[in-house]
Amino acid sequence: MAKIVWLASYPKSGNTWLRVLLTNYLRPGDAPADINKLDGGPIASARVWFDEWAGIESSVLDDTTIERLRPEVYRCMLREATDTLYMKTHDAWTRTDRNAALFPADVTAGVIYVMRNPLDLAASCANHWGVSIDRAVENLCHPEFALARSLGGLPSAHARAAHWRGSLRTRVALELLGSYDGRDDDEAFALREALYSEHRVRVVGGSPTSLDYLI
Repeated sequence: MAKIVWLASYPKSGNTWLRVLLTNYLRPGDAPADINKLDGGPIASARVWFDEWAGIESSVLDDTTIERLRPEVYRCMLREATDTLYMKTHDAWTRTDRNAALFPADVTAGVIYVMRNPLDLAASCANHWGVSIDRAVENLCHPEFALARSLGGLPSAHARAAHWRGSLRTRVALELLGSYDGRDDDEAFALREALYSEHRVRVVGGSPTSLDYLI
């Protein structure tokens, strides 16, 4: 069965650049990829995915219900997939209100995490969100920060980005080897090394040692 490679990042970290590179690499021919028709999109939280496969408009549901159904939406998508799906996401790795993984291990082939220096990230996010640098920094540091809470007019449903550090930590500690449950430093180090040694996780723009102070 086909599975999903998650193209994960905090917003404004270079995910689109990665998708341009990936699309040009995977597609035949010499014509450059159209930035509006890239592999790895729409984003994993897109209403177009959810509405089609859940059979109900996400605009009539609250955030908790949408999150509860999203793991099954991904499973449904893969039933008709014939090849690996590359899917962009800005969500932190979390669990639903029923303790199910938002991104289930059984649909996951791997993760590419794009990491950007948060000092640069703050300026880009402020410009993108139309807020001050101070407000952008507050968002980056807020553990419950979310994108596009359930408002019917938005193309994306609720996506819990969490704070910048939390987004990275939860992504690297995917259910692939077990969720992050407040492990001590030795356990966190062992988990990180196992993920890298098994080639299950890649960090674009960093190295295993660059994560030492984050995980």
